[in-house]
Amino acid sequence: MIARQHLSGLTIMLLLVLPASACQWDEDTLMMERVRFPSTMELLTGRFVRHSEKYYTWRIEDRLKKLQQDPNNLEFLDDLAVAYEKTGQTDLAIATARKMLELQQDRYETLANLGTFYVHAGKLEEGAKWIQKAIEINPDAHFGREKYQLYLVQYLISIPPDQTAFSNQNGLLKALHVNDIADRGPAIKGVLGMMRFGNYRSPVLLYTLGTLLANYHVGYQPESDAKLLAGRAFLLAAKYTPSAKDQETLRYLATNILQEQYREGTTIPVTLEEIEQQLETELLEAEKWYEELRTKELQWLNDGLDVNAMFARLLRHEQLRDSATYVKMVNTKLEVGKVVVIAILTILLTLWWRRLRNRRLALHRT
Repeated sequence: MIARQHLSGLTIMLLLVLPASACQWDEDTLMMERVRFPSTMELLTGRFVRHSEKYYTWRIEDRLKKLQQDPNNLEFLDDLAVAYEKTGQTDLAIATARKMLELQQDRYETLANLGTFYVHAGKLEEGAKWIQKAIEINPDAHFGREKYQLYLVQYLISIPPDQTAFSNQNGLLKALHVNDIADRGPAIKGVLGMMRFGNYRSPVLLYTLGTLLANYHVGYQPESDAKLLAGRAFLLAAKYTPSAKDQETLRYLATNILQEQYREGTTIPVTLEEIEQQLETELLEAEKWYEELRTKELQWLNDGLDVNAMFARLLRHEQLRDSATYVKMVNTKLEVGKVVVIAILTILLTLWWRRLRNRRLALHRT
């Protein structure tokens, strides 16, 4: 047993060498948040593989031509409806999906798309009805993403006239059926899926993601939060929200989530301005990256190449690149952990050796 006089010193040394908690802030903290929640930063900033509007314009023309030869081809009609939606022609998207229902009433893809189209058109009750039908047919499609889409739509429908979507985080979590930490992962996955395949700039989705990442209301565990990502989500929700009142609310949430985040090795809080500056840089980098992607896709279209095949190849490459990045992040954290463990063991062995030496000296003197 270590002597009492060494215990306080050991405690102090351990506190000095243990890894920084979630309340510390440095590049490593953000890196590990990204490891815990892969693809989140990319979806926040828009740095993920997706088609350009020009592609969807081309697809409308291409699918209309193909449908002249095969008018009841459901896959072609799927492509056409989604392309209409992506180019802002939601009424045509709804009409196309309605036509598909006449061909096959219980097709999951048609019901899910139709519900989403109605939601995007602002017809929430109608959208919820069709999404519910889709879930009844295939409850586990897209890893259960539609389930969280339905929960979120129902939450929006339930908001009183004197409140906004951003005024009740506890109510939002309850609507998403997130009651403890175990429920949070699937909900985050569902929201990220909606951002990837829907609108990654949606203020409601960004607010929902920020609330889930903040992790205050579902059994707080410092090692599993993501304050830096949550702060970015709230700031982006404010950026894309037209209401000045909502902007103020969302910026307050961003400020609040960063209150317990300190610069590494200090008690100096991270400021909202710091995160905003970093975020602006990250958005500019993502915009540059996406412009290069858009240019490639336009060139494929101009060259008459198989755009879908080229795009699929690019997507696989990007997924492999991201996987390698996250593996590198994890390995870096593991190396840091090894150093910390070695430092702790060195301290313990040093204290043990000193205590043994002192005991020997005492015995020698007697």
